[in-house]
Amino acid sequence: MTNIQNTPLDYSDNRIWVYFELGGSKDIASDYILSQLDFISQEQITKVKYGFNLFICNQQIPEVVRILEKENQAIYQVIRID
Repeated sequence: MTNIQNTPLDYSDNRIWVYFELGGSKDIASDYILSQLDFISQEQITKVKYGFNLFICNQQIPEVVRILEKENQAIYQVIRID
């Protein structure tokens, strides 16, 4: 059997750090937009120079991207931090 951990087929509760690089006002994004996501707590957010890191499940990555896009935030990179 193939290992699907941290792939698009991984629907486990295994959490990973994911970096989101944004253009524009990242503080507004991390404070207001991320507060709309009920699966993210303040302990799961680390602000960095050009965006933020989130400690989330693999299947939650598209949900974060959708809310950022809905709020018209420019996304430059999304990277899993292994």
